[in-house]
Amino acid sequence: MTCHDVAAAIVDEGLPRPVGFQAHLDQCPRCRELARLHASASKLRLASPPALAPIPRQAVLGEVRRRHHRRRALAGVAVTGAVAAVALLVMPPRVQPVPASEMVTQAELVSEVEPASIGLLIDEVESYTRRNPSVRDETYAPFGALALWVRPPDTVALEDRPFRTAIAPLHASPTQEPAR
Repeated sequence: MTCHDVAAAIVDEGLPRPVGFQAHLDQCPRCRELARLHASASKLRLASPPALAPIPRQAVLGEVRRRHHRRRALAGVAVTGAVAAVALLVMPPRVQPVPASEMVTQAELVSEVEPASIGLLIDEVESYTRRNPSVRDETYAPFGALALWVRPPDTVALEDRPFRTAIAPLHASPTQEPAR
């Protein structure tokens, strides 16, 4: 008989005791200790929980009605908020009229613009519209190849043949045939 068979019989009280069970317990200190610990653990029982207090049916139905009304009110507030947000987004902004004393004519505006500021403006617009600003920017020059590593991926999806074929009917003139 092995310790494994005896341990299974000790822990599972529904199993029949194997032949030589008691003789093994008398000789094996580990199995004897397991039997002692299992006997003391079997005596421990959890106290049964107290019985629940009876709840009247009307109290339950009242709570269900309150929750139902609360959900409807919250849904109403959410819908009202959404409608208000859409109304604010769609409504044109109010334009404050400029007093005639503060109005500037186009001629005055053109005369104040210097050629150098137009060049700066062109450079600024060009810097915002570059496809790969990190590659062609002097600021990234000291970093060498790092600029190539941090640049965004090249977008070529709109230049692929399937996309061009799909949008060709949208932009084709009456004399042009769609691209194939």
